[in-house]
Amino acid sequence: MELIFEQQDHSLEVKQSLSKFVDMMQELIARSQASNPSQPAQPDNRLFEEALNNALVSRSGNRVKLATSLNSRSCNELIKNIITAYTPPPVVARRPDSKTNLKRIMLALLNYEATYRHLPPAVVMGPDGKTPHSWRVEILPYLGHAALYRQYRMNEPWDSEHNLKIAQTVVPEFRHPDSEIPENSCYFAVIGEGTAFGNPKGVASKEISDNHSKAIIIVEAKREIPWTKPEDISYDGKKQLEFGGFQEDGYHVGMFDGSAQFISGMIDKEIIKSMLMIGDGQPQE
Repeated sequence: MELIFEQQDHSLEVKQSLSKFVDMMQELIARSQASNPSQPAQPDNRLFEEALNNALVSRSGNRVKLATSLNSRSCNELIKNIITAYTPPPVVARRPDSKTNLKRIMLALLNYEATYRHLPPAVVMGPDGKTPHSWRVEILPYLGHAALYRQYRMNEPWDSEHNLKIAQTVVPEFRHPDSEIPENSCYFAVIGEGTAFGNPKGVASKEISDNHSKAIIIVEAKREIPWTKPEDISYDGKKQLEFGGFQEDGYHVGMFDGSAQFISGMIDKEIIKSMLMIGDGQPQE
């Protein structure tokens, strides 16, 4: 391995400085080894020591070269360390983050339900009874964002000049860790007859007669929808729904028991349909 320095007028001084640095580091290593002769060097330290002990500083004209050599084993170890340092974690390592988001959203929804005896409707009307707002805005206080909720103006449309500024605030619970647009929501209600958001006034827990651990309330999906926009995923019980989008093998959902589950992309679509229908008695297992 080589480092080459080009210096028009001071190449000699550069060579002398590098040589002194290498000599000093070699001396420090020698003293450390002498003071702790029985303590083996850590792998990273051993690589550093080998590189320094083999270091050679040379000069040719305006060029100063710092060269060193490593044996094949050390080279392989160095390459492995570099690859490990610059390789991003696999997607599977990020799944708990999305699951945590869903668990927090579900806890907020359940606390809302405990307060009002029903889940929030997918579309919450403003004080005038006709200006629509998202359920995501409505549960902000239950997510610990009461101050942000107070800034949002329910008496204005979601896309008013003021409320659009609020939409630029990133709410961590609504953002998937792999989302490229932090202001977009990545978690949605499924709206349709028989779903957890099928009642425009809000579904009461007594309406959810299915096993609570099998009743899907919120789904993870990649959509170009700001978190404040009162828009979710409509379902008529017939069309095939496409959820997820952040990873090829599946997506996460929030269940009425407060848990978050990963759903394989290979699962039968009829099973997903039965999990979305909260009062059909299916699936039983």
